[in-house]
Amino acid sequence: MARKVPATYETTVLDALESAAQEIVDLGQEMADWRDNMSNANMDHLPKYEQVEQAADELENADLERRVEELQSALEALAEGREFKAGCLEHVEGTPCKRCGWKGKAAPLETVQPLVEYPFGEGPKTDWGEHVTVDVARFGNISWTYDEGESREVYERILRRARADRQKEVEHAERCNANRLGHRLPDEPAIESFPGAEGLAEKKLVFRVAKKRQSRADRLDDARVQLEAALDAIDEFIEQNTACEADDRLADLQTAAQEVREGSDELQGVEFPGMFG
Repeated sequence: MARKVPATYETTVLDALESAAQEIVDLGQEMADWRDNMSNANMDHLPKYEQVEQAADELENADLERRVEELQSALEALAEGREFKAGCLEHVEGTPCKRCGWKGKAAPLETVQPLVEYPFGEGPKTDWGEHVTVDVARFGNISWTYDEGESREVYERILRRARADRQKEVEHAERCNANRLGHRLPDEPAIESFPGAEGLAEKKLVFRVAKKRQSRADRLDDARVQLEAALDAIDEFIEQNTACEADDRLADLQTAAQEVREGSDELQGVEFPGMFG
């Protein structure tokens, strides 16, 4: 009797990165929802809660979605190149600059106010990023107030994300502010697409079809296998083009790929509790 050959499917390097990152995000959301449901049901004293919380934190802290997005951007920058972009015309007070976004005013732009925390209870303030409980938190004109009917963990996660979004706005305002009167962006020369980069993004990878019913651990393993295969293809491309290492785009690609690999390695020890772990 002939041995049955495992079913396989094909995908590209770019699609493998996106698919794997999405699977890891989904797993992180599942564990976060489980954690919040247990907390709302006053089950956060159970040993299983600690296991669920640890898995949720490890998946979130690996930050694979952001890392993979940066790697995809590096791949696209390598493949697409860049057309010539003229620099700013002379900045004139009262005349906005379409090139850099300067508003035409020499006065500094208003920046977003930093986070203001009011600790809940008598505990001391702690640096953001640790487990912080707040009664009220404000970002500029946006605020959240603690509600006894909701899990504090839910609020803390919302505030972490909001703080990250606000930080981006602050950095954008600071960049715009740097382009005041007398601070003009120079011309950006055209850059040709990197030879073979488009073929790298569309390079075919072959994987075995997953079992119909998978545990969370199996899903994570499959996602990490996809990431590793895509990263191996990128590493091979970089090695084949070492003669062009002076190209900053190749260095950016290598750095972004290393970031994804480190994030994937951080997930190696994640343990999932429950019957679907």
